[in-house]
Amino acid sequence: MTESSPELPFAVKFIVLFLGVDILERLGWIVTVLLDDGSTLPRTVLAFSALWVATDGLLILLLTLRTYAGRIWTILLFSIHIIYVVFQLIHERPFLWVSLDGLGQARLFVTVGIDALILHLVSTQAARDVLVE
Repeated sequence: MTESSPELPFAVKFIVLFLGVDILERLGWIVTVLLDDGSTLPRTVLAFSALWVATDGLLILLLTLRTYAGRIWTILLFSIHIIYVVFQLIHERPFLWVSLDGLGQARLFVTVGIDALILHLVSTQAARDVLVE
């Protein structure tokens, strides 16, 4: 890489990798649902999942282009996701935590943990130094 374009720090590479894996997982789920003829899933759920795939793609683009907007949008979206999950567990569906098996509880816990890790990584000095254009 040239002097004016330093290599992306590990923190940003990790976030881009996570978003890429999330895109693949969601696309696989969308294709599976679309191929299931007996699916009664509302189309709004599929539309929301497609929107999430597009959002992940946009974040990847903004982060790899080293934009300040990519950093801000990443912070905003992952913060909203943490708030949403915690709000659902505490206020809207407090019974959900008790009704989940150990794997479901672990998945929710890991989801919030990964979101918090990504918020930390995008806030590191290395990420701030690179995501400024």
